[in-house]
Amino acid sequence: MNPEKEHWRRGVEASVIYNRLHGDLKVPFTYRVPGGQEKEPDHEGEGQGGEGEGAREVWPASLAAFPLGQRIADARRHYARGRLDPGRIRQLEALGMIWSHRDVAWEEGLTAARGWATENGHLLAPLDAVYRGHKVGIWLKNARADTRAGTLAPERCEQLEDIDPAWCPTWPVEWQRAFHLVRRHLDAGGTLQIMAAFQKPLSFAAFSAATVARADRCAVRSEQFAAAARGELETVVHEVLPLDGAVLAHQKMAAGEVFGRIVLTP
Repeated sequence: MNPEKEHWRRGVEASVIYNRLHGDLKVPFTYRVPGGQEKEPDHEGEGQGGEGEGAREVWPASLAAFPLGQRIADARRHYARGRLDPGRIRQLEALGMIWSHRDVAWEEGLTAARGWATENGHLLAPLDAVYRGHKVGIWLKNARADTRAGTLAPERCEQLEDIDPAWCPTWPVEWQRAFHLVRRHLDAGGTLQIMAAFQKPLSFAAFSAATVARADRCAVRSEQFAAAARGELETVVHEVLPLDGAVLAHQKMAAGEVFGRIVLTP
C-alpha cells in the first residue's frame, strides 16, 4: 500500500464529508476530524449540533483526528507551486475548493453583498452595513476604491454590476442611494412634493448612467474637475442675506422660492 496515496484517499473522504456538512471546503487550518462523541465544530470552532443533540452523525472512526485543515492548506501550497496532479485538482474543485485565500475572501464578500442587495433592493450599502456578521458596507467601499483605481479584475466588476448596475457611481454613493429610495417610493405609488421653483418650464436631457460606459463617465468627471480648476464653473446664487436672516432663508427654501443657493454673510 502506498502511504501517500492512502493519506490522499483519507483526505478526499474527509473533504467529501466536510463539504456535505458545511457546503464548502473553507476548512480552518487547525481543524481535525472529531472523534468519539465530539460535536462537529463550525467555522468558529463551536458545535453546530445544538444543546442536547449529542454528537452529529457522519464521521467514521477511521478518520478520527485526521488533520483536514492542514491537508487542505498543503493542497493549496502544492497547487500554487504547480506540483498538484491534475486529477487531484479536479477532485477538489468538484467539492468546491477555492485555491486562493483572497478568492475565498472575495467569494464570502460577494455572497454577503448579494444577500444584502436581495433584502434592500440595491448595492449602495452604508459604511456600517452588516449582513450575517460580514461587514458588507466596508467590503463594498474597498471594492469601489479598487474599481476606481483600476485594480479590480473586470470579471469581479461584472459580478457586482450583475447585482446592481449602479453599485459604483462616479458621484457620491449617498446621492445614488437617495435616488434609489425616491425611485422605489414612486414605483410603489408614492408622490413627491416638488418645489415651485423647479416647476418652471425647463428643458433638460435625462439618461441612465448605467447605459454610459464607465470610461466615458470617468472622462466627463475629469473634465468637470478640470473646468473647476480653470475657474469656468459658477455657483448659481439666488440671494445673499445677512447671517441673522437664516430663518428667512429656510422659509424661502421651504416655500419653493429658491433656485440656486442662498448665501449668508456675517
